[in-house]
Amino acid sequence: MTHTTVTEREGPPPARYEPDGRWVPVDRRWFGLDRTTILPVAIVLAVAIVMSIVIPQINDAVSYD
Repeated sequence: MTHTTVTEREGPPPARYEPDGRWVPVDRRWFGLDRTTILPVAIVLAVAIVMSIVIPQINDAVSYD
């Protein structure tokens, strides 16, 4: 007969993976982007386009005299 020793684990089982607090679940993303950040990004892009394209065109169209 074979003698087998059984050791019991001490303490709780290892913890499961806990994601970072900034992690966004997959159901709140579009194409990998968080849905809550799409509107602020669109606003920033609109302001950048106005400042880099629209305002210089208006400036060129206005005469200095």
